[in-house]
Amino acid sequence: MLLASPDAPVDASSSGQLYTWGRGSHGQLGQSNFRFPRDNCALPHPVPNLTSVIHVACGGGQQGCTGAVTSEGVLFTFGNNYGGRLGHGDESNRKTPEPVVALSELASPVVSSAFGSSHAICVLADGSVLTWGKNRRGCLGRRTHSREEELLPSVVELPPGGATVVDAEHNYSGCLASSSLYTWGSNEHGKLGLGHRTDVETPTRVVSLPFPVVKISLGSVYAAAICSPDNDGEDDSAGSGGGSSGSGSGSGSDSSDGDGGLLFTWGCGLHGNLGHGKRVRFISTPTLVDLGVDPTGKRTRAKDVACTRGQDGFKGGPGGAKKGGAEGPHTVVCDVDGHVLTFGTCHKGLGLNFGNKTGGFGMSDCDELSPYRVGVDPIRNGTNKPPVARWDDSEETMSLWPTERYMSGMFPVKQVISGHIHAACLGEDGRAWAWGCGSNDGRAGVERFLNMSGDNKPPKVDAMKCYMMNPHRIGLARKKWWRGGSSLNHVEVLMLASSGRNHMAAIGRRRRRRMRTEDEVEEESEANRSSSSSSSSSSSSSSSVVPEGESKC
Repeated sequence: MLLASPDAPVDASSSGQLYTWGRGSHGQLGQSNFRFPRDNCALPHPVPNLTSVIHVACGGGQQGCTGAVTSEGVLFTFGNNYGGRLGHGDESNRKTPEPVVALSELASPVVSSAFGSSHAICVLADGSVLTWGKNRRGCLGRRTHSREEELLPSVVELPPGGATVVDAEHNYSGCLASSSLYTWGSNEHGKLGLGHRTDVETPTRVVSLPFPVVKISLGSVYAAAICSPDNDGEDDSAGSGGGSSGSGSGSGSDSSDGDGGLLFTWGCGLHGNLGHGKRVRFISTPTLVDLGVDPTGKRTRAKDVACTRGQDGFKGGPGGAKKGGAEGPHTVVCDVDGHVLTFGTCHKGLGLNFGNKTGGFGMSDCDELSPYRVGVDPIRNGTNKPPVARWDDSEETMSLWPTERYMSGMFPVKQVISGHIHAACLGEDGRAWAWGCGSNDGRAGVERFLNMSGDNKPPKVDAMKCYMMNPHRIGLARKKWWRGGSSLNHVEVLMLASSGRNHMAAIGRRRRRRMRTEDEVEEESEANRSSSSSSSSSSSSSSSVVPEGESKC
């Protein structure tokens, strides 16, 4: 069953430790035990006292915030408090997690939360939705002319039955109620999906989505929804429902009703990020994305989708897409078989459609305007220049290269993330991967950011130029480059947070069988070599008599 959430909470019985990484200048990491480089934390590090978390979300802006819901239904927030989005009744930043007291006093527990650049939203177990923060363009969902901050959570009026899912981004919000999508707030670029571009102050149903909505993703300048056709004999073949049959590789699975859904996008699409085969200034009505077909002629169904967050101020704005490779939105999708598709800008390797780093971004003809099937569709350049990281066949793989390795090393995927200038995904095996740009703060959470010159050179941080054309393992680094603990090496990642602009978060739990670090593998190999050498020396000097039923080792 597809969970209807932009970032579905993990099962309370499988709650885990909260980890954060990236920029930490305003307390958005929630911990100060370890920082490197400077005020950042380049790899995931545990947040003290948050050991039973079921949902986590990050807020954007140049200085971000974080919200974590515990298995007891308590929302803890920390970081930048612009607009009062932390919900503590003031606008002071928090460097350590604090519970939102106003929510803890309610009878129903918190299920999940989401954060825009200056406001926040949450949903309770009884279906109630509450918002708080700066009421820019009506994003709090209450019919009021006030544009001042509302520093404490207040209820949003919804249809009977309440909501199950909430999301928020730059000056707008959304929720799922009775399998319908409701949006409100800023309608720039038509991102509310209502067929016009006028702001709306109260929750309004997106009536043009033809089937029940099971998944939503609100990006800074555009949005997406996954819809599941009713079990009423609707034709789901490639020739129906708008759009033509695609050229993407088929998945070969049984795309039955209830198993994923059809993908719709709307809003600003100048970078090709809507996936409709062309650049468009805006689309204000949800439009079907052709993800290709499977061998039975059924449309490829989407399981998860991530619209780019933290891009309310990307360089050049929407008009910066006059040529390809410019900074801008990049959509990531995974289908029901766990394959990844991307579309939008190729900036800094965000589309996973390059092999070599040299010449691998800023190329005018390499934005993907239609869904690109990662690891299957042809890459845009060569693979003769390996990345600064190694590939091996063990569980300690640092990065996947060349592209033929993506299928076996990263798939199947169950969750995707699209940040400002980086992207990420979470595999069914609990390993997380990132690509794009690590910038100057380590927001991608990978060793590559700390290893600029390669394995045989002294450690050097690759600030601003850590461009990754291929997936790199999040939370795995060797001691030569990282002294901040084991990070995610021995951890099964349960959930990645919707990315902020400059930092990320995850929920994880210790693996039943801990994955060995490279240092441990090398130590064991060295011990084995020493043992073999010693045994050989002993054997050459005298013969050994081994009692029956025993072995030499």
